[in-house]
Amino acid sequence: MRDLAQLDSVALGAFVAAREAMLPKGESLTPRYAWRLMSLVRRVQTWSATAPRGGTAADQLLAARPEVRLANLPRHNETIEHLSAPEVRRLLRSIGCQHQLARADRLARWQDLRNVTAAALQLGAGLGPGDIRALTCRDVDAALSLRHAAAGAHLAWPDQPPDGELIRPPRSPCAQRLWVRVPANGNAPTHEAPLAAWAARVLAAWLRLRAQLGIPGDWLLPSTRTGKPWGKVAQYEAGCAVLADADIPSRAAGGSFRLRHSFALRQLALGHAPDTVASWLGVSDPAVMQRYLRTQQRAHDAPE
Repeated sequence: MRDLAQLDSVALGAFVAAREAMLPKGESLTPRYAWRLMSLVRRVQTWSATAPRGGTAADQLLAARPEVRLANLPRHNETIEHLSAPEVRRLLRSIGCQHQLARADRLARWQDLRNVTAAALQLGAGLGPGDIRALTCRDVDAALSLRHAAAGAHLAWPDQPPDGELIRPPRSPCAQRLWVRVPANGNAPTHEAPLAAWAARVLAAWLRLRAQLGIPGDWLLPSTRTGKPWGKVAQYEAGCAVLADADIPSRAAGGSFRLRHSFALRQLALGHAPDTVASWLGVSDPAVMQRYLRTQQRAHDAPE
C-alpha cells in the first residue's frame, strides 16, 4: 500500500496478525510491543500529513484495544514476571540433574551443562540474557573474588536455598564465595555480581568441562565447541529448553528474564537492602527497584 491515507484499522490489524503468525507456536506479540508498533505507524501517518479525518488507522486500532493503548503507561506496566516458589524448586532440581548427567557423559552433554549454567547465573546471580552472552572467561576472575573476600565475610550474600536439589553442598562455604564481572550491556553499567553457592558450583563444573573439551576463544558460554559467540535466538531457545525440562511454561511472558526477576525478589524477601540488590543487578534507575519493591509488597499483601 503506497498511500498511507488509505490504511485503515482492518488492514493494520491484519498486518499485526500476520506478524504474530511469524512467531514460534504458542507465542504472541506483547501488548507493549504492539503499542510501540501502533505508535510508530501513527507517527509515520501524522508525518506524511495524509491521515484521514477522525484519526489515523493506528488511533482507531488503539481505541479498540485498551490493553495495547495503556501498555506503556507506568501504572499499566508494573507486572514483573517471575517464578513461583514451586517452579524455583523444580528448576533447581532439573539443573542438578543436568549437572550430574553432563558429568557422566560430558561430550554428548556439554551443551546441556552450558544451558543450565546460564540459567544458574540468572537465578543465582541475577544476570540478564544480554549479560550471559557478553560474559568472557576473564570475567570469572579469581582475584576479583579474593578482593571481595578480603573486604569481609560478614557482608550480605545472595541466598537461594537448593532445597533438595542434586548439586551437593560444599565442605567450606567460604570457598564458594565467587564473584563475576558483568560487562556493560545496554543501559546497565559494568558491575560485579556475587553468585549463590549452588550457582557457583554449577559454574565451576562448566569451567572444568570447558577446559577438558579444549573449547577455544574467550566467550564464557559459547555457541559451538569452536568458541563462536552465543546468538540471541539460540540462547533464547536454550533457555526455553531448560525451563521446559523443569515443567515450567517456557515461552510465557518474561522469558528467561523471569529468573533474574526471581533472584531480585528473593533477595529482597530475605531482607537484603534494595541498594545492595540493585548493585548486584547492575541497576542504576531507582524506578526499577521501586517496581520490584511494589511487586514484593503486593505478594506480601495477597491473601493466603
